[in-house]
Amino acid sequence: MTTVNRTYKDTVFRSFFREKENFLALAACVTGETFAPDRAKENTVENILFNHYRNDISYLFDDESFVFTMKS
Repeated sequence: MTTVNRTYKDTVFRSFFREKENFLALAACVTGETFAPDRAKENTVENILFNHYRNDISYLFDDESFVFTMKS
C-alpha cells in the first residue's frame, strides 16, 4: 500500500488556491455566485492558538468570510 505525503498535498492546495483567480473559481463553484476580484481580500490565518492548526485559505468579501480547508 502506498503512503500519502499529507504535507505535500496541503501545500499544493494552499499554493493553488492562494492565487485570487483560482480561489474565486472555487468560491463560485461552491456558492453559485460570481464575485468581483476587487472585493476579495486574502485573510488566511496561520499559527493561531496552536502551531499546527490553521485554516488553509480564507478570503473576505465585504462582510462575508470564506474559509476552505483541505483534509487528507
